[in-house]
Amino acid sequence: MKPTHPFDEAIRLEPLGEGRWRGHTHEAYGNMVGPFGGATAAAALAAALAHPARQGDPIALTVNFAGPVAQGPFDVEATAARTNRSTQHWSVQMRQGGDVVAT
Repeated sequence: MKPTHPFDEAIRLEPLGEGRWRGHTHEAYGNMVGPFGGATAAAALAAALAHPARQGDPIALTVNFAGPVAQGPFDVEATAARTNRSTQHWSVQMRQGGDVVAT
């Protein structure tokens, strides 16, 4: 069995249903106030990448940190906001305790 890298563990998501996943912050990607933004963004992107409606690979990513991300579990919901012949736009929301912490 091949060992996993801490980054792979930090962005690992378990499916909860159509377009929804649960993840957990990882101590290797945190500081004294919470997880690093890059790991948070990567976990959100992982939801869009795992979605069965995804077409192609991402070329850009914009993340709005709407609130503090706490150490612990989080839920992610990914929705294809617009799809056409050559592009696809995604809306992703990360929630903790019912509050949106990143989009």
